[in-house]
Amino acid sequence: MRLYKVDVQPGGVVPLHFHEAPLTSYIEEGQLTLKTKKGKSTTFREGDSFVLSADTPPHTMANNGKVPAVMWVTVAAAEGVPTLTNVEG
Repeated sequence: MRLYKVDVQPGGVVPLHFHEAPLTSYIEEGQLTLKTKKGKSTTFREGDSFVLSADTPPHTMANNGKVPAVMWVTVAAAEGVPTLTNVEG
């Protein structure tokens, strides 16, 4: 198990990526919008939690709000398996 605190400033974007291992996320502050390569988007707000898996399509995470966003991420993966893999292009 790995635990990460992810801070995303207003206007910030985590580039297009996917996950090889399941993870759970909790939005402690602010909001983040997950957007898939095909354009589907979901906004998670303070207090929301969600699960992503290897079946989740490549996506970005953007802070379209006016305050910094804080997300806690827990990953269940074998040693050597990356938390996320960036998609080229």
